[in-house]
Amino acid sequence: MTESVNFIKNKYKLVIFDFDGVIIDSKINMKNSWNDVRKKLNLNCKFESYFKHIGIPFREILIKNQIFDNHKKIEFIYKKSSLKNKNKIKIYNKAKIILEHISKTKKISIVTSKDKYRTKNFLNHFKLRFDMVLSPSKKLKGKPSKDMLTYTLKKFRVSKKDACYIGDTEYDYLASKAAGIDFIFARYGYGNYKKKYKYYINKFLDLRYI
Repeated sequence: MTESVNFIKNKYKLVIFDFDGVIIDSKINMKNSWNDVRKKLNLNCKFESYFKHIGIPFREILIKNQIFDNHKKIEFIYKKSSLKNKNKIKIYNKAKIILEHISKTKKISIVTSKDKYRTKNFLNHFKLRFDMVLSPSKKLKGKPSKDMLTYTLKKFRVSKKDACYIGDTEYDYLASKAAGIDFIFARYGYGNYKKKYKYYINKFLDLRYI
C-alpha cells in the first residue's frame, strides 16, 4: 500500500531533501555538460547511459559506464560547463514558497550527490536557504550509503522517527532505508515513477501537507 504525503501531516521535525530532480530540474544542464565532455574528450558514452546512474557521486557514475581514466579532467570540464549554463536549470513550481513554509516549523536540510561548490552556487542562484547542506566528502560517503543522512540526524539531534528524506531515485530510497528514516518518493523526478514506495508526492506543492 502506498500513501500520499498528506497522510503524514506534522509528523516530522527534520525534512531532508535531495536536490536534483526534487527541488531543481537540471536535466538539460546535465545533458549539455555531458555533451561538452564527450565533444572535448571524444568519449563514446551517450548522455542516456550517464543519466541512468544519476543520484550517486560523479566519479562513481563514470566507473559504472566503464570510464576509468581522466576522471579529474572529465569532472573539471563537466563542472565548468554546468556552472556556465546554470540558466538552463529550473526550480520546480512553488518549491521556494513551500520550502519557506516548511522552514517556519521544521529544520530543512539538503543531502545530495552533487559537489558542494555547485550545490551552494545553485542555491544562491535561486536564493534558497537551508539549515544544512551536505555533499559527499572524504569522511562521508555518497548515496546509497547512509553516511550523510545519519550525520544530519546527529547534527540536529533528531531521532530517526522524526525525520524523512525526500528523493527521486532508488539510491535515495536505499540511503533512507539504511539510515532507518522514512523515504518520500518524488514521482515527478528522475527515477522510476512506476516503482511502488510507501510515501510519495506527485508535485512539490504536495509538501504543503508535511
